Amino acid sequence: MSFYLSRQIFCLLLALFLSLPSMAEDLSEVIVRLEAKRLDMSFEDEERVLLESYSDQYELLPIREQLNYLVLLQDAQARSSKVSESLNTRELFKQKSIGVEGVDHLKRYSLHCETIAYGYLQQIDKTILLVNQLIQISRDQGDPLLEFHALLKLGDSYAGEGKFSKALQQFSQAKEVYSKQLSSTLSERHRNSKGGELSYRVGHIYGRMLRHQEAIEYIKEALRFDTLAGNQRNIRFDYFRLGEEYYFLGEFELSRYYFNKLIKASTSLVETDVYKLFAARVGLARVYIAEQDYDSAQKYLDLATQELSKIEDRTWLMRYYLAMAKLALSKEDFNEALSQTSHLDALSESIYWFSIGAKRREIEAKAYAGLGLHEESAQAYRKVVELERQRNDYFRLITAEVEKTRFDFELTSLKVENLSRKSQLAELKLEATEARASKSRDRLITAMLLIASLLLIVLILIVGRRRLRHLADYDVLTKVHNRRAILQLADEAIAKFDVLSVLIVDVDFFKLINDKYGHSQGDKVLLEVAAIANKHCGKEQYFGRIGGEEFLFILPKLALVEASSFAQEFSEKLSQINLPDGGKVTVSVGVSQSEGRGDNYPRLLEQADIALYRAKEMGRNQVCIQRSPNQPTFVSAV
Repeated sequence: MSFYLSRQIFCLLLALFLSLPSMAEDLSEVIVRLEAKRLDMSFEDEERVLLESYSDQYELLPIREQLNYLVLLQDAQARSSKVSESLNTRELFKQKSIGVEGVDHLKRYSLHCETIAYGYLQQIDKTILLVNQLIQISRDQGDPLLEFHALLKLGDSYAGEGKFSKALQQFSQAKEVYSKQLSSTLSERHRNSKGGELSYRVGHIYGRMLRHQEAIEYIKEALRFDTLAGNQRNIRFDYFRLGEEYYFLGEFELSRYYFNKLIKASTSLVETDVYKLFAARVGLARVYIAEQDYDSAQKYLDLATQELSKIEDRTWLMRYYLAMAKLALSKEDFNEALSQTSHLDALSESIYWFSIGAKRREIEAKAYAGLGLHEESAQAYRKVVELERQRNDYFRLITAEVEKTRFDFELTSLKVENLSRKSQLAELKLEATEARASKSRDRLITAMLLIASLLLIVLILIVGRRRLRHLADYDVLTKVHNRRAILQLADEAIAKFDVLSVLIVDVDFFKLINDKYGHSQGDKVLLEVAAIANKHCGKEQYFGRIGGEEFLFILPKLALVEASSFAQEFSEKLSQINLPDGGKVTVSVGVSQSEGRGDNYPRLLEQADIALYRAKEMGRNQVCIQRSPNQPTFVSAV
């Protein structure tokens, strides 16, 4: 018994080992697919989970593909707030990339993902240091796309410190890179994606400065870009920001509209976007509190509370506790209001503190007054006044500087547009001069090159079209016509020929073959059936796979008797297919004939299917023909 068990274990391990190359091949396809999404910077939890599922297999790949996998995983982890995992992956990438040539672009990308991780950790100084390194490396190595993203990240870092003018300066530089170096090289979808990222950030800055109407204009522009790009991740950011800005303007109906769209977008994913869902629910609760609909507010705060343990962002936590405190105050539960505001003590290190701190103290003042603690209430009101004064001083201090930066930002845009027009005009003048100065020999060579290029393009298009047509018309496994293609051939043949028969072939007990010998043996059987069928087909006869173990023959010019003979010969040829235990592969066949040119091919297939069903009832390994709509006729056992 122990020997038998050991042999079984050895066989299982051997099968697993032999399957690993195909797993690695599958991972290569995943890497290629996610490389395209990387340009949009739009990874979701879905991509992170997918990549992490290959963590014990990626080392089977060549070293460059291993590094590509690690940097994609690092990006997906950083963007789904798995910061520590992302930094660990970064260290592993650095170790494996030592001495590997030709991977500078991956090293830049990995450094960029590291800046994202430290940004989530709110280590602003560290983030700014790394981003400045990344900007210099991107410029030195000629990577304008990563330079663009690094400038956006640097602007985000300055915005996190409340340095709005510096943030706008970085966004202005990013716009210049976008206009001069990227807009002409990226696809339309990627241009829209980058335009959305830039507009969103500028709108966010104006929102932080309480200039909500200007913020809405930029965020709507970002939403338009992101919708054109199909960037669902950024669309959720846009919905949240618009909900917030309309709330601050007191336009509660529009605020509710965007928060509800955010909830729908966050819950329609494979894995729910918990952060955005939490933010939308808190946002709706704040709207309902402002409208004095306290029951609805309580409903959404209860839903938000269910996700509270998963939320680490201080700004969203502050808004949650402030909403809870306001709701308690509206119900005259003064002790609960004070309890909720106490949570804000650990979250006060934020540039939002001027605004939120004043609201917190105002709630406390009202709660103390409700409890009859008038001295504490007066003290809280004094803090409200002090915080409001600090906020006003702060915004007065930066407003002038920001206005200048805004002017520079818009002036840069105008300069870039003007430079682009001048460049186009110069190119047109140069082309005209060269055209006049060129000699007839040069013109002839140019024409020949143009013709050769056009011929090459036509050839590429023809080859590409044929390849796409092949992929669209042929079954991936058996390489014979797929269901769509064979049915189209049937439709065309019925319209062309007066006499035509169809055969539906079903491999007998195919599920048992799969269960007993494994799916690889089942695939082998299907491949051999397809190969024999192709050899058995004559001129103007067609064969295809219509699903699972079912195949279809189209036999123009053959009546029922000839078609049934064809089916018997084909079935006999299948006897050369041997199963591992020596068994033979058999098929059941249903045959039907058209009633003349232009007959209805669905009716013809239905009749053949009825005959096939009868063949199976007769014990399989049979050929059965359908002479009339209600009378299948048994022909013979094969």
